[in-house]
Amino acid sequence: MRRILIALKDGGATEQLRQLLDSPEYKIFTSGTFEEAMEVFRAEEPDLVLAELDLPPNGGDLLCKDIKKSFPSNNTFVILACGATAAELRKCGRSGADSYVRTPINPEDITRRINSILQTDVWRAHRVLVKVRVESSFQSEEFFCTSHDLSATGILLETEKSLARGDIIHCSFFLPDMERIRTACRVVRIIKGDNAKQSYGAEFIKLDEHQLSIVNEFISIQRGFGNII
Repeated sequence: MRRILIALKDGGATEQLRQLLDSPEYKIFTSGTFEEAMEVFRAEEPDLVLAELDLPPNGGDLLCKDIKKSFPSNNTFVILACGATAAELRKCGRSGADSYVRTPINPEDITRRINSILQTDVWRAHRVLVKVRVESSFQSEEFFCTSHDLSATGILLETEKSLARGDIIHCSFFLPDMERIRTACRVVRIIKGDNAKQSYGAEFIKLDEHQLSIVNEFISIQRGFGNII
């Protein structure tokens, strides 16, 4: 049986999710504050946590950091619910969360995502995956997107924006508990998606020795723990 912790301020949304996720395969726990969420986590060690970024009083981002730091061997998948502002997206990126969803939460959509995560063991695979917020400059346009794969030579981006092979972009992202990486990249691969989003493979152009050591250290840590970030 998979254990799920829902840590949201909105009791109505929490109850909707509880009803939609009601299944013999899941055991659902709920909390409305940071302290309650940590208490439940320590007692039950859930497989997945859905937390609101502004969960009172400390925030869902701190909850995520505490879980990842204090229980690294649990492989708990953490989803943060946040708004669409640049500041909120950066906080999610720095927290080490495995995924994020926009608020207000759509209960049906998040239920499908949770089912997809927990009913496949992809999240436990020994792959080096990183979720980052990438602040890019493309023809004087700045936008945020996500990444779900990182290596010493490049990054895989997922976005609704249209990029072309050979485009030069400037990426800025945080690795959990590490410093910001800023580097120029060249789009070298385009992967068609099933929806509006597409994936783009971008190779690093100017990753200095210090930044490369940070990326390699992060990859080594993730291989050791077998986590998806």
